[in-house]
Amino acid sequence: MQPISELPDQRLRGRGIARLTLLVLRYGRAPEIVRQLEQWFDELRVELQRGDEGLRNLALLLRYLLEINKNVSVEELAEVLAPLGRQVGELPMTVGQQLIEQGRQEGLQEGLQQGRQEGRQEGRQEGRQEGREEGRHGEALALILRLLRRRLGTLPAGAE
Repeated sequence: MQPISELPDQRLRGRGIARLTLLVLRYGRAPEIVRQLEQWFDELRVELQRGDEGLRNLALLLRYLLEINKNVSVEELAEVLAPLGRQVGELPMTVGQQLIEQGRQEGLQEGLQQGRQEGRQEGRQEGRQEGREEGRHGEALALILRLLRRRLGTLPAGAE
């Protein structure tokens, strides 16, 4: 079996999303992928004929491209896909916004987790410090009571 990267485009068979998926898997990491999409307009149109399901499929492919190829920008995708219609031209922005929101949520969760961890660590350190201070205070009090007993003998009941 030959790797997909070595197959000529003519051997990547299928229509619509099937062929688009193979093409994106093959070229997705290439710096010129966005311009290459223009060559795939026929396949994109086939998928668009499927209505909402076709739009969802294209959104998944665009999301994949944005995640694996740092050379791909939302704006560039929108510009290249605009001739296919308003919905398709806006699709990269929608996908980009979803990725931004996902990043925010993941960052928030990571920040909360890190904050909890740091809080626990600070709490332990403060607890140790308070314990040391209480220990020193207790030792000082015991020393004072010993000195008073030596000097005065028996101490009144409330003194201890």
